[in-house]
Order: sequence, then C-alpha cells, then structure tokens
Amino acid sequence: MDRAPMIHKRYEVILTGKTDPSRFLGFLARSGVKITGITESDDKIRFQTDKKGIQFIRNNRRRYRMKVSIKRPDEGSVEQRLFTSFRFLIACLIPLIASMFLWEIEIESDMPEVAERIEIKLDKASISKFRPLSTIPDEGEIRRALMLDDPSLSWVRFKRSGSTLTITPMLSPKLNDKVEKDGPPSDLIARTGGVITSFRLSRGRGWPTSSKQ
Repeated sequence: MDRAPMIHKRYEVILTGKTDPSRFLGFLARSGVKITGITESDDKIRFQTDKKGIQFIRNNRRRYRMKVSIKRPDEGSVEQRLFTSFRFLIACLIPLIASMFLWEIEIESDMPEVAERIEIKLDKASISKFRPLSTIPDEGEIRRALMLDDPSLSWVRFKRSGSTLTITPMLSPKLNDKVEKDGPPSDLIARTGGVITSFRLSRGRGWPTSSKQ
C-alpha cells in the first residue's frame, strides 16, 4: 500500500481563478509536487504542500491564470500568534518591570500631624514612589528613622503588598499629668488593688510606713 508523502513543514494553499483549479492541481501532481489534505468547496481547492511545492506553484500559477493564497498552518492558531507576537512580549514585560518599583505609599493614621511628620521623614530617607524595591532599606532601618526624636510613636508597623507599602504608626499612651495643688499632707494610696513597692516624691515630705502581715 502506498504511503502519503511526509511533509515536515506544511503550507496551506487555496487555488481560485478563471480556469478550472483542478487542471492546475493535476499539473502539480504530475510534476511531483507533494500534495496532501485536498478539499474542494465552491470554486476553491485547498491543500497542503511543502516549501518546494510553494516555489513551484509561484513559478507556474500565471500559466494557468490561477490566484493562489498561501498561509502557514500555525497562522490559524490564536495561541501561536499570541505567544510569538512582539506585542505580547511587550505586554508581559510591562507589568513585570512595573512590579519592581514602589508605586504607592499609604500611611494609616487618624492624626494628620503624625502622618505629615512621617511623610517628611520618608522624603529625607529618599523613600518615595517609583523607587526600585530592591533599593528600599529594611523595615528596622526605616522604623528607626521614623521613630527618631518622636516620643509620640511607640512602634511602627509595615505591610508591603505588591508595589504598595502601608505604614501604620502606633502612638504612645498619653500621660495623665494633673496640676498639683497645695494642701495638707495626705497618705499615698494606690487607685487599684496592688502593693506599692517604691515611689518618688517630687514635693513635700514622705513618712515611711509598713503594714503588718
């Protein structure tokens, strides 16, 4: 049994023209052109051939007044066109390059003055938008820079999600400083249950006392 000729790199050919396309197809077959997958619809004939067949068709189509349309089989594959296109490569590179930079800095604070002080210190440390993520200092170094000479901060938390850096300042508890009033001496009593182990007197005199067990 005869085997169909093997064609490693195939091209799809569509024949149309004023004359019968089958005549030209017969001429190709007699000339030894490799032809596979022949289909006929209306006045068109479709088949596949190799690179040598394409060259032979181009050299002889005018003799038979034929119109020839040639395309590679992979031109019909959307995936193949997409992955080999220059635009697709650019579309992949843009988000990849963008992910390597800091695009957003968010400061989560209910106190505008605290957020403003942090923004100023970030600018001094050159931590700003569009800076490469690889050049941003570690969290410990940024935290020391933000908390320096700022007693209102007890801690600073950081969260980085993609190209966004979120900074959450933790405020120190406010001290309950009351105005001291002049008056007669009085005992030192704790407001809540516990044992007073030591105290420091800033005004007046203290009388040491002890309690029996």
